Amino acid sequence: MGTVKTEGDVMTGDHLLVTAADGKATRTYHILVQPMALAGRLRLQQDSVTAGTKRDLTLYYTAGQRSPDASVRIYLPRV
Repeated sequence: MGTVKTEGDVMTGDHLLVTAADGKATRTYHILVQPMALAGRLRLQQDSVTAGTKRDLTLYYTAGQRSPDASVRIYLPRV
């Protein structure tokens, strides 16, 4: 499958593997990063999130230099 990434920035080609609480069902999401703001940074507040649970997901985005009007679009597939 590959190496587990525990640090560093999310990059195109990375995969997000989500496993159900029962450990049986899994789904893989392929990451495609489209940099549009100079040195922008996107990060998740939580270290991990359990699949199948209801919980708020908090993302932080910091716009880079010379990007005062930056916007972020995050597309999640329908389940």
